[in-house]
Amino acid sequence: ENRLMSSRRSSKTKATKRRERRESVKRRNKRKSSASGNPEDNLTEVTINNEQRDKFGFVLDEFMHLRLGHREQIFSYLLTTNYSDKFTTIFLLTHEYYLNSLTILRELLNIFDNPEVLPGSISITKERILDILKLWITLRYNDTSNEIWSTAIKAFINSLKNSSEKKERIWYRKVSDITNERYDSKLKRSYSTTVSVPALDFKKETHEELVTIPQNILDLDPYIVAVHMTMKDDSLFKKIEIKEYFDRGWNDPDTNLYKFIEHFNEVSFWIQTEIVKLPNVKDRSLAIGIFIDIAMELKQLRNYHGIMEVLSALSSLAVGRLKNSWKFLPSKSTANHRALEKLMNSRHSYSLYRQEIASIRSNTPALLFHGTIMQDLNLIEEQETFTNGMVNWHKMDSLSKVFLQIVNRRKVQYYLTIDPKDNTLIYLKKAQVITSD
Repeated sequence: ENRLMSSRRSSKTKATKRRERRESVKRRNKRKSSASGNPEDNLTEVTINNEQRDKFGFVLDEFMHLRLGHREQIFSYLLTTNYSDKFTTIFLLTHEYYLNSLTILRELLNIFDNPEVLPGSISITKERILDILKLWITLRYNDTSNEIWSTAIKAFINSLKNSSEKKERIWYRKVSDITNERYDSKLKRSYSTTVSVPALDFKKETHEELVTIPQNILDLDPYIVAVHMTMKDDSLFKKIEIKEYFDRGWNDPDTNLYKFIEHFNEVSFWIQTEIVKLPNVKDRSLAIGIFIDIAMELKQLRNYHGIMEVLSALSSLAVGRLKNSWKFLPSKSTANHRALEKLMNSRHSYSLYRQEIASIRSNTPALLFHGTIMQDLNLIEEQETFTNGMVNWHKMDSLSKVFLQIVNRRKVQYYLTIDPKDNTLIYLKKAQVITSD
């Protein structure tokens, strides 16, 4: 009986808290000033026009989380409410589903020049806009396809540099590291994969290191191959812009994301070719073992995309039917292969792989397996973006969680070294590939 009464008191407390949160939201919205004008004509006027909460405000779910919101009201919340960086992050990663980036940027800059259009302190309004721009650039640092947007950002920052206002010059120093010309050079030092591999001259066949070009995969060092695979995967990954993931963008052949997926298939076919072209069972068995060793090296490098490139090749019909070759595989290689397959098994939505990824520190380089990313985005994209003309914020929240994984991983640099005399790259560039055609 005591436990039952305690449970009832706990339930009542939770209900009271939910009610208090609702009342708090209502009071906060009532404090916002209103302004006249047609909300569809001017975005700024909409952001401060809150008389019709039911029409322009957010719809909250049973847990008081944002569920639906009018697109202009979302922009209003970005500027005038006390939400955490989580709200801003979701908005900046997903706004192109319902608003134009250039329109948003122009509106932010317009409000910065005319901060009196919003209630509250002018200096706080300006600083909020600068914080938004700083986070925007940080999250979307390599989304360079919109040159007009990039030019407008740089022009704005330069105007702060030469401002007569001391506070604006201070703000300039705050954001200059990630928004002006120094940002571009800093990016190359901090985020790009740099590997100490010298440029090789393929025309000078007299070089000593070119005399002993490997003849097949049996002549290659698994670690060196894994490093080259990781270098290539990482360079392609870092070229992908977040908006390429929108609306299943991997089906668009003009995107870097599509090229990244195509490279996965090319590597898989190359591995199959390297195995089946060998003349006898013993060599094919050795080749299978070497690719398992390569996959183990890829695991040490935390290149899970590369691991799946190898595993998909080994499970292909061309390699899988080589029963005798698999029969002669050393027990250690067999055990490693099983461990890798267990790790990357699709059971329970790749649960073991996801657990391992979650355990990797954010400052440690890792290449995500894009199969899980595409799977997650496919499920999320099944949701409608709009409901009764309002943005589905639950969908935006789910999308941003996937996008944030990608953003965080592409910020971290691989530091890899290779012996300058190594000829693996020469072999890989000349390697023959037999496709499914």
